[in-house]
Amino acid sequence: MAKIFKVSGYIVDVNGDSNADEVIAEVSSDFDGMINQHIHVEEADIGKWNDESPLNYDNCDLADCEKYFKRKVPVDNDRNVMAGQVYRHFKGHTVKVLHIAQDTEAPGQFYVVYECEDGAIWSRSYGMFVSEVDHVKYPNAKQKYRFELMESDKNETD
Repeated sequence: MAKIFKVSGYIVDVNGDSNADEVIAEVSSDFDGMINQHIHVEEADIGKWNDESPLNYDNCDLADCEKYFKRKVPVDNDRNVMAGQVYRHFKGHTVKVLHIAQDTEAPGQFYVVYECEDGAIWSRSYGMFVSEVDHVKYPNAKQKYRFELMESDKNETD
């Protein structure tokens, strides 16, 4: 039976000589008999290396690593989501945004916390909340965006 592995972690290049493509090539080079489907590598500068850096320990806190990777969500300026606004999901139901939250383990990763019509509370990554509908997967979707601001809320923010 085939298996899939999700690999996660951080690699520190103390000399700053490598780039993301080289890391992918190095990590992928010893996949004997495995197919590299996708390896996502982000790159960030951490300044001058210091042996006392918290990144120098096997059990370093993930937050120490993650603080160098501020998520940049591509968002149109007119697609800012605010608490209290009501949106229509492309499948037809409406949701009310309760809060915009930041992940404590991944600073810079934001989520939209919202309440559905049935009272259920969910969260979704900010980037996905403001993203366009995948019209290949959902060819009958009439909306451009996954969640669109309801007209009554648009008038109040204008």
